[in-house]
Amino acid sequence: EEPVSDAVRSLVDGHIVLDRKIAERGIYPAIDVSRSISRVAIDVVDKEHTLAARKFRDIIATYGEMEDVIRIGAYSKGASHPIDLAIELMPQIEAFLRQDIGERSSFEKTRLEMFRIAAAWPW
Repeated sequence: EEPVSDAVRSLVDGHIVLDRKIAERGIYPAIDVSRSISRVAIDVVDKEHTLAARKFRDIIATYGEMEDVIRIGAYSKGASHPIDLAIELMPQIEAFLRQDIGERSSFEKTRLEMFRIAAAWPW
């Protein structure tokens, strides 16, 4: 759809995708984690970090697939354990991803919080 963007993505390490819908929910930076990627992440972070990041993407994808159904109230709690858990974890993930202007967090503190949230996702 966007030839210039596609060409740049093919040449660089990876890409960060920003999403207006995320910004509209007050989450800044408005990074779409499920569509952003790094080609070198597996070379610069350990297995535990890689697994936690994959779990975050899984949770976000599980929630995203049902988001419209959830938002209109058509989802019945108990219909799917993964969806129930994704609904429970999304507020924590959104809080984790939200960063106020001037807010600082060390790499280690951020990493530990990511591990804490990801540990709740058994898949």
